[in-house]
Amino acid sequence: MTRSPAELSGGQRQRVCVALALACKPSLIVADEPTTALDALTQAEVLTLLHETTGGAGKPALLFISHDMGAASRLCQRAVILEQGRMIESGPLADLVASPQQRFTRELVAAMRSAEIAPEMLAATDAYSTSGAAAVGAR
Repeated sequence: MTRSPAELSGGQRQRVCVALALACKPSLIVADEPTTALDALTQAEVLTLLHETTGGAGKPALLFISHDMGAASRLCQRAVILEQGRMIESGPLADLVASPQQRFTRELVAAMRSAEIAPEMLAATDAYSTSGAAAVGAR
């Protein structure tokens, strides 16, 4: 590598962090807001990298922590919704999106929908991930 860490883009830094985590051969990777402040293309690349390197046979499980329900829907089957450090709702992510029971969960879903996340992404959630879980919306 000929560049210093300060010269790497946000997406490059995220990919380096994933690579470093995988080098340790963990059973679990905790990804805490891994796509925050990334442009849409770089965010998609980081999510694809996490999808390809976690959740399968011989691969680590993924705990994905984010306020971004759209990003979580690309990786996770189940979610735990946190508000002010307390669990307020949990279950299959597709169910939480389809029928949110709590006010804060409804706000997260509305934010996802206003960002124009395609509904078919949610329908494909089960096919996209085998062991992901999300803790969404800790404020």
